[in-house]
Amino acid sequence: RRAVVTLGGAGAVMVTRDGVDGHGTGARTGSEHGLLLRAPRVEVVSPVGAGDSFVGGLVVGLVRGETWPDAVRRGIATATASVEQLLAGGVDVARAAELLAQVATAQVATAQVATAPVTAPVATAPVPGARRVSTGVGGAA
Repeated sequence: RRAVVTLGGAGAVMVTRDGVDGHGTGARTGSEHGLLLRAPRVEVVSPVGAGDSFVGGLVVGLVRGETWPDAVRRGIATATASVEQLLAGGVDVARAAELLAQVATAQVATAQVATAPVTAPVATAPVPGARRVSTGVGGAA
């Protein structure tokens, strides 16, 4: 069993329980663990449609036969690419592929997952032609 929770601009966390190792090998572990996947930092143009883009990237990965962690990485890269576009849910496929290599991962204990503070990353460099927009939720994106 798996649960994936998106963390907005911070990425996502995947928790695996009841004996599947989470790496696609099918090995039985009889334990519970979490994987924290950090989104690359980008300049946000519009966050509208990012969740749908995440799901789209995740499904593409699973259909291609990727492991769950790799499919979640693809979902994060796709969602990250989408927030750089003004069009809701618009994704530059080449940019998503570029961002895929920048998704950082770390194993975490499930107790850490439940208590870890979530902070969204701050944009590190402006994207040419990008403009900041107010999301109306939590201030400027």
